[in-house]
Amino acid sequence: MISNLHCAKSTICVENNNVGGGNFIEDKIFVFEKLCIDVAKRNVTINHNSIKLRRKEFDILIFLTEHPSWVYTKDQIYDAVWKDEVPVDIDNTVTCQIKQLRKKLGNNAKETPYIENVWGVGYRFNSGLN
Repeated sequence: MISNLHCAKSTICVENNNVGGGNFIEDKIFVFEKLCIDVAKRNVTINHNSIKLRRKEFDILIFLTEHPSWVYTKDQIYDAVWKDEVPVDIDNTVTCQIKQLRKKLGNNAKETPYIENVWGVGYRFNSGLN
């Protein structure tokens, strides 16, 4: 079963497969204008050009895209992505990863404003929906 959810400029495609003996696999593909994220393949493309992300960068991107427009604190991002790892410097760790992620996405306000800093709070994924 494949279902497509169209929301103005973004599409979220979810394919559900029931594979052998009741194992349930869920593959998600997020499409936001030029940005396409294939969760199962851990593949990110912009304008059909593959973007190489490190594991934590990809995990942060997925965490933020699962709820576009929700604002997350650095602590929430750290807890979701690093899980049980011993915290070192949460603020600096998340800030550096977000900075590298934005750089790889070519993030600027005119072309790809995907990750927004909400001053004094944290970050959110901007899907382009208003």
